Amino acid sequence: MKRVFTVLLGAASLVTQAHVASADVPLGPDFAPKGEVRMASRTASDPITTTASFNTGFVPIPGFTMPISIPHGKIADVKILFTGEMNSADAEFVSAVVDGFPASPGVVQSFWGIGGGATSQAANFHSFLGEGDHTIQMQWGGLGGQQFMSLRSMIVLVNLRRGRPVN
Repeated sequence: MKRVFTVLLGAASLVTQAHVASADVPLGPDFAPKGEVRMASRTASDPITTTASFNTGFVPIPGFTMPISIPHGKIADVKILFTGEMNSADAEFVSAVVDGFPASPGVVQSFWGIGGGATSQAANFHSFLGEGDHTIQMQWGGLGGQQFMSLRSMIVLVNLRRGRPVN
C-alpha cells in the first residue's frame, strides 16, 4: 500500500511540475505574458428596456457594473465578454466602459431591427488596468425608440501580472 501511495504521489508531482513548466513557455506575440488569471460573471434574465440613444447618452445595463481592484505593483489584461438577447425597432448598441471610458473596440452595433423577434448577440472588449480601484460597466442605447433586452451575461477575464501592458 505504501508503494502504491509513493508511486501515485510521484506521478502527481510530475504532472504538477509539467503543468507549471508549461506555463513558462511563450505562446506567441499575440498572447499576454503569463499571469494569474481570474474570472467573474454577471447574468440576468429579466426583460429591460431603454430609450437611451447617441443623442441622450448611453445608460448602464442594470446589474452589469463590476468593481475590480488591482494590487500594488501589478497590471491587468482585461477581456470583457458580453451577450444579450436583443430586440429594437432600430439599431441597438452596447459598450463596455472602464472607469468612464469605452474599452476597445468602443461602441459595438449589436442589433438591427428584423421586423419582430429577439436575437442573441455577442460583443467582446479589452482593456489594460493599472494598480488601484476600477469599475467595469456595460452600457447600451440605440438610434431611437425603445430598446429591449432579456437574457444577458457578462464575463470578465483578468490576467493579473507584473510588468508593462502589451499592445
